[in-house]
Amino acid sequence: MPQYWKSLQARGWGRVDLVKLDVEGAEYEVLLGALETLERDRPQLAICIYHRQEDYIRIPLLLRAHCPEYVWHLGHYRAGFLETVWYGIPRERA
Repeated sequence: MPQYWKSLQARGWGRVDLVKLDVEGAEYEVLLGALETLERDRPQLAICIYHRQEDYIRIPLLLRAHCPEYVWHLGHYRAGFLETVWYGIPRERA
């Protein structure tokens, strides 16, 4: 277990309940680094996918492969392709 995670657990932050990502095109890379946490804690997800065209495909494919027991929704909040968010809710919370 990484040292930073032990530090978070010592502070009482031992579980992730929500992941909201809008990191200007680095969402996929952040998710790759967070897969273990996503699989362990099963947080609710709100991931912006509009910064890179390939993210419309690769982020949903990545998350569906690693979080199969989720209910998925696509939110679109503006004309064109801006402000598109991929939501995931664990089935037990849906």
